[in-house]
Amino acid sequence: MAQADDWSWDRYRPLLKLQFRQLQLDPRFQRRFDGSDLVQEAVLQALQNLDQFRGTSEGERVKWLQMIFRNKAIDKIREAKAGKADVRRDQSMDDAFAESSARWDKVLGNDDGRPDQEAERREFLLPLATAMEQLAEDQRDAVLLVQLMGVKIAKAAEQLDKSEKSVSGLVRRGLEKLSKLLPDWKPPNP
Repeated sequence: MAQADDWSWDRYRPLLKLQFRQLQLDPRFQRRFDGSDLVQEAVLQALQNLDQFRGTSEGERVKWLQMIFRNKAIDKIREAKAGKADVRRDQSMDDAFAESSARWDKVLGNDDGRPDQEAERREFLLPLATAMEQLAEDQRDAVLLVQLMGVKIAKAAEQLDKSEKSVSGLVRRGLEKLSKLLPDWKPPNP
């Protein structure tokens, strides 16, 4: 059984923050709740339920924390819309998280379906999220939108209230910095 002392909790915060940024950039969820509160609540829930964690690898820890974060985010969205039950909105949330997972898989490289490969890719999320934290905010948002979320440059420019040329430059410079920070990673074509 995992112990709280076995985990370096700060190591996971950049990943959860990056996932929150991704949610905030998604028009379906923009500006619904505070990111630091959501990340903190997810970490606290993980600590409180550590006895339920059955994995052994870093990748399994990442997957478990992502699931806790996902559930916390869904709870927050539901709280924000309390009394306004809408099955389509619940489906939209599930779809958004499924799309997010698929995009992360694309960013992390080919998936041959092997569980050990999935664990390795999930482990790489931690250094990727830490590297993304080192980008300037506008670069991070542009890279998230275009590279991770698959938003076209024109739509990203509109969403970020910048010109297409500006967004293209932000993405290019962001990817250049990520390439220096993560020399073994090759970003996919958007």
